[in-house]
Amino acid sequence: MKKFLTFCARQELTFGPYEATDNPRLHYGPVGQSAKATRFPILAAMYGYTDPGDTIEVLAVVEDRPDCQNNAALLEEEVQEFCAERNVTLRSGKVVQIPIPNDEGIDTLLKAFQAIIENIEDQDVIHACITYSTKTNMITELMALRYARMVKKDTFIECVVYGDMNFQTKKKRIRDVTPLVQLDDILRMITHLDLQQPEKKIRELLHL
Repeated sequence: MKKFLTFCARQELTFGPYEATDNPRLHYGPVGQSAKATRFPILAAMYGYTDPGDTIEVLAVVEDRPDCQNNAALLEEEVQEFCAERNVTLRSGKVVQIPIPNDEGIDTLLKAFQAIIENIEDQDVIHACITYSTKTNMITELMALRYARMVKKDTFIECVVYGDMNFQTKKKRIRDVTPLVQLDDILRMITHLDLQQPEKKIRELLHL
């Protein structure tokens, strides 16, 4: 199943279009038209990686704090609107919230990791947004994606995105950072090869 994973932000979010800088599939809307406005970069990934008639699941990690819970409600609104316009069905009828405490201690991070992987199944196709993860939560999210690739049967990470904003121009961009996830697999492969120029091989594999 196609699944879309994001953390809910800790701050008030601005509504606006994201410019797809390096992956045209992340343009939120029909080709040739201006990108639709959103608060959540994961919506752009949903547009680019779903087809009408799909059944999908949206996973939102929500910390136990008012701003995150408010953003979870806004995400629900945008996802429901998206599904109605795109003719896409949510498997459970709503965004699946993954609640975690408002605490970045190691016990909480490990529980968050466990909660995420419990929502990933064999043969899933995963799309993730790391925009609103804190630094430690981002590590947790990426480790959960690594677990999905390495342990789950035929589970595939299709796209990982990161959105940012220029605070002077207020312009937003969305980037495809999937190669950073793929780099982990490449490094594990490189360690088993006796290469004279491993850096050159990495550049070749990453098409740099």
